Amino acid sequence: MFGDGEQGVGVRLYLTTVAPDTTLPDTVGVELLIPALQESLRSQLNSAVPSPSGVDPHLHRKIALRVCSLTAIPAKLLHSYEAIAAHCPPPGAPPADSGCLVGSSPAATAAWIVASGGPDCHPGLVRQLETATADHRGPVSCPTPITNFELLWVRYAQEIEGHLDRERTAAELTATLTPRGVHGAPGLSPDVDDTAVALYLLSRLGYQVDTQVLHRFADGGHYACYPGEDTPSTSANAHVLEALGSARDSFHTRAKISEWLTACQHPEGSWSDKWHASPYYAVYCCAPALHRYGTGAAAHTAVHRALTWLRATQRPDGSWGGWTSTAEETAYALLALARCDALQPREAARALPHLTSHGGSHSPSPLWHDKDLYCPVRVVHATIRAARRAAVGADG
Repeated sequence: MFGDGEQGVGVRLYLTTVAPDTTLPDTVGVELLIPALQESLRSQLNSAVPSPSGVDPHLHRKIALRVCSLTAIPAKLLHSYEAIAAHCPPPGAPPADSGCLVGSSPAATAAWIVASGGPDCHPGLVRQLETATADHRGPVSCPTPITNFELLWVRYAQEIEGHLDRERTAAELTATLTPRGVHGAPGLSPDVDDTAVALYLLSRLGYQVDTQVLHRFADGGHYACYPGEDTPSTSANAHVLEALGSARDSFHTRAKISEWLTACQHPEGSWSDKWHASPYYAVYCCAPALHRYGTGAAAHTAVHRALTWLRATQRPDGSWGGWTSTAEETAYALLALARCDALQPREAARALPHLTSHGGSHSPSPLWHDKDLYCPVRVVHATIRAARRAAVGADG
């Protein structure tokens, strides 16, 4: 695969010297995907590949062995099925509805096809895979398609902007809800993040919502995205706080989430989140949720610290960004200020020129986390539009 040329030597050097000391990112299935990739690299390089610190090089094999004794692959594992496919042939037909990829993942779907007889045995699944990836013309991000997630996050931005069609949106949101919550996409398990956003938007449209479905995700003082989750999400808990904001008898639960979110805040005033590389996304979610629906003095202090951090990190040219200036992160920072009723005209005027750089065609940088880095382009553009409107409004 790599050969013995300059590139191959460089890859070998990286894998044997740099990679073992690298801290693994908190991405989906990383504890399985890394050892699976190591195994593949060992066979192609015909040499040892050291494991990064804390990685069990045999975990994917162990999980595959356990799954082989089951009658079906657990839904949560389907999204990363390619990690165990070489040691766990899929039992029976793919667990997918019409037009649905395995685990909403092109990689998992391709692995399923190969591990269960090849393309000729699954012409329908091959067509679904080709359809889902046709528009990408190159590498495909792992959460493909992201139908419900994309719809919900676009509508979330439009609600901030004040551009929601009440009846149409209510019908869309209601269609996503099931008794177990909302699936981010066909082939994925219901999750608390999508469920909370759907409930929050319905409540903002003036509908009475039943938040009981959220209880199945409760995990002590916070809410897990999925039952059995390893690492909790600050943004998902912020969305739960918003969903509970208008619910009756929710004060005690909101108090617990407020306490958990404030405890997760970094000393300088920002938050981190498992689903996004930038702290500005986490602040965009957490600060307004605590401002509107948080309880106690600690929530008020956390919002103040977050706003102070936002103002301190605005770049001299008026933009925001963790590594470099981006329209997406500028939008998050500006909307966090606006939704906390703290956006000042000068801040808005300085930021506004940076909210038009992507236009409607250029793809923003991939800052979102799943198994890889990706960018939900429609979501990002909708958020930038909402921020632009907020900036224009604040600037008078």
